Amino acid sequence: MTEDFLAYLWQFQYFDKKNLKTQKGEPLEVLAIGKRNSNQGADFQGASLRIGKQVWHGSVELHLHVRDWLRHAHEQDSHYNNVILHLVWEDEKAKKEKKATPILRQDKTPIPTLELKSRVSPHLLEKYYRFLRTEVLIPCQAEWATVSPLIKTNALKMALLQRLERKSNDVFQILNQKNNDWEETSYIWLLRHFGFKVNNEPFARLAEILPFKSLRKVADNPHLIEALIFGMAGFLENPTTAYQKELAQHFSFYVHKNNWQYKNLKRQNWNFLRLRPANFPTVRLAQVAALLQKMPHLFSALTEWRQAKEVIQTFSIEPSTYWQAHYDFDKKWKSTSYSNLGKSSIENLLINVVSILTYSKKKYYQESDAGFHSFLLLKTIKAESNQITEIWDSLNEKSNLDKKSLALPHAGATQGFIELYSQACQQRACLNCIIGKELLK
Repeated sequence: MTEDFLAYLWQFQYFDKKNLKTQKGEPLEVLAIGKRNSNQGADFQGASLRIGKQVWHGSVELHLHVRDWLRHAHEQDSHYNNVILHLVWEDEKAKKEKKATPILRQDKTPIPTLELKSRVSPHLLEKYYRFLRTEVLIPCQAEWATVSPLIKTNALKMALLQRLERKSNDVFQILNQKNNDWEETSYIWLLRHFGFKVNNEPFARLAEILPFKSLRKVADNPHLIEALIFGMAGFLENPTTAYQKELAQHFSFYVHKNNWQYKNLKRQNWNFLRLRPANFPTVRLAQVAALLQKMPHLFSALTEWRQAKEVIQTFSIEPSTYWQAHYDFDKKWKSTSYSNLGKSSIENLLINVVSILTYSKKKYYQESDAGFHSFLLLKTIKAESNQITEIWDSLNEKSNLDKKSLALPHAGATQGFIELYSQACQQRACLNCIIGKELLK
């Protein structure tokens, strides 16, 4: 049993309300359940109850056991002075002592307790426990086909919005650390995703040790941008090739001129293992250099667009002449076309960088259409294909349901499902999912 399930039972009133009585035998009628509270204080606020002949207005606090009220020291906390009902799964002490456990507010006045364990359908409990205990990846996959496409579509849309909200909070955390500097925040967010998972960590570290303001100062000098990026990334130590020596000279001169005190990364911090040359960190760094040269005003370039094709064009860049011919300092391409950002890489950046920064900006400035533009962008990107989305495809195939019938055959749908999977299915948090709630009705 979990407190989330107890909150679910109270919110939807999924228990037997016939002859409802408190632990002391007082008649109880629920007039208003109140609103779920995620901040400090009782779990549901603004509830209305009739207990005996008296109508009460206040909060409802939830616990699995009566003793949890005392264990959490609520009787000493003024935030719980307006609690009018203590809702519990069971009162174990009352069973042993055959009398209700007294629960008091800070002023020593008693609070009525309602025990739910004997009032909940065994069928509902069995289904909930099955969801929690199943070993399959999607707890409800056996019943997936019974859920209407409309419910699934709404679930994916809400999950997508949840993802945008969750990611925007991460962006705001960076923004706060950088004193509300959106340019620096956009730069850090971009680099955190430019490693495409395999090298995200060293890219994130690079963004911290090489500020965007330093690169903006040399935006008109492509060689110097590359020198700073590759130097701070640790690729200019002990140079062997002519171009590497040239960049090392630029880097050394700039550091000496500006009296920089720095601690750069090392080549061994970057992962080359089992990567195709097009995904080598050297290639990605060259692409970042070209991108930042093209976008000295990074924040506006990534967030101020009207149509998806505008921002897609932003990522259509060519690295410098040297990197069009090389994928490492001493290794040449067979074809120069490999040096550019590929379609899948651009789509990945649109999903994880542009859509999130666009949403974050609009939310920050309290614009009403925050989610619309991000969703508009994701609709232009084809549905992703990975291990998680393959599970979704398999479920839909077994239920004779394809992506088109969900009216979401694009990255918005797959991002929604990935969010649903990671935040609900993996954590067995079925009560945070529209589909889970529907099946538990």
